[in-house]
Amino acid sequence: MLVKAYQSNNRTWLKLSKSAGDIRTTDIFFESMMRNNRSGWEELLNVALSSPWLFPKSRTLFPYLGLHNNLDALLHIMAYRTKKILILGFNWHWQAMAQNNIFTLVRFTRTTNYIIAAGDELTLFVCIELNLPCYNATSYMMKSGKNVSNMHEAYFNDPYYLAMVWYLLPLYLDIIRKGFTIMKSDIDISYAGKNIWKKYELMAENTKADIIFMREHPANTGHFYAIPNDRVIAFFEEWISSQDSFKNLNDQQALAHLNGKIYMICNSADSCNHVKTLPMNRLRGNNTSSKIAAVSTYPSSFTRFSGICPPDKAINPCDEDVLYVHTICMSGFLTKMNKLKQLGFCLQASDFYVQNLPLLPEAESAIHMHAGYLPVGSKTDLEASESFGGQYIPYIAKVILEKRSSFKLRGLLIGDGWIGPISLYNSYLLCAIANNLVKNDFELYTNIIRLVALCQDTLSK
Repeated sequence: MLVKAYQSNNRTWLKLSKSAGDIRTTDIFFESMMRNNRSGWEELLNVALSSPWLFPKSRTLFPYLGLHNNLDALLHIMAYRTKKILILGFNWHWQAMAQNNIFTLVRFTRTTNYIIAAGDELTLFVCIELNLPCYNATSYMMKSGKNVSNMHEAYFNDPYYLAMVWYLLPLYLDIIRKGFTIMKSDIDISYAGKNIWKKYELMAENTKADIIFMREHPANTGHFYAIPNDRVIAFFEEWISSQDSFKNLNDQQALAHLNGKIYMICNSADSCNHVKTLPMNRLRGNNTSSKIAAVSTYPSSFTRFSGICPPDKAINPCDEDVLYVHTICMSGFLTKMNKLKQLGFCLQASDFYVQNLPLLPEAESAIHMHAGYLPVGSKTDLEASESFGGQYIPYIAKVILEKRSSFKLRGLLIGDGWIGPISLYNSYLLCAIANNLVKNDFELYTNIIRLVALCQDTLSK
């Protein structure tokens, strides 16, 4: 865990905050707990980092907030001691799946050295609102999918899908060049309770491999581990360059064509050490002294079920061969979420949880973004919220009724909704009197009347 790293940076931030006269109440509370209850603080920190969207914005809990445009600063906060970072590619259509991924990653594997790559403005917007360690990777996406629309869910090998899987490779390369060991995770992964970094490090130590993938004809690129060295840098340079030759293929399909040219599979120390001596057949035609990368693979958690595809039953996360589950062999948000449920690895209380994202009636694109969380075929009867949700629900419902006719929306449920401050304020005293909370023969009533009159005068201006 990064408790010490967080504490060091927290104290620096709080010192600066005090000098600026801008101390958040939440930060004062969490700093006090950190100081007075060390064991309780460490557990609270893990709970907060596994579900940051449930907590207020706090730089004591989340010192990475505000660093989304500064990759070096974000990496320093998240992994400055270990020089190891997990990178999760995120898109706003799959928010609930990403939350499930993050919860299992942090809560069960105790991994906190990760960042979220956001390739478009809407995804970045959602990521920031969820209090996640976001990186603004829109410049990378612009190079890979400049004219690709992100207003629909990506499906296997459609233009949006291809843009999403290719745009992250240059980001991985840039981080490797900074000397970081990287781990990459797809969104549709849910983790078991194993120390995932130690598992990969042990595999790398035993095989002497440069890069480790899950085994799939020959490798699945949804989750991998890569050590920073010249062979790995050359490997990623060539993998990225291959997109020009395989324009209609995804990154994993292209990588299969590069087997034996820029990497070779090896699963023992002797064979991997031999691979590292072989010359790389570089597509770019330069630096012919580069050596082939040694790639090791490990079996899927589903191998015992006679394949790499998820079985149609729950599996035990405590089984030794279950490092994580990955919903491959299928596409679509709803299909994948249902499979995670079937496997027993979907741990979110609500499949389509949406944190309080700021919406305005005129922000049509933002409203469409909220409506987009509901999957095609949803049987939602009611749209419900409370308090400030009264600002959102009517507009989202309007868009659903007008633009998403496939939904069966039959009503709205708004509890104590904050519809409009002036109209609501004028109802408080009347409600109190009607329910005998205030009686007009008490001195309290006279004082309230006087104060309400002053407030109404102010509101009328």
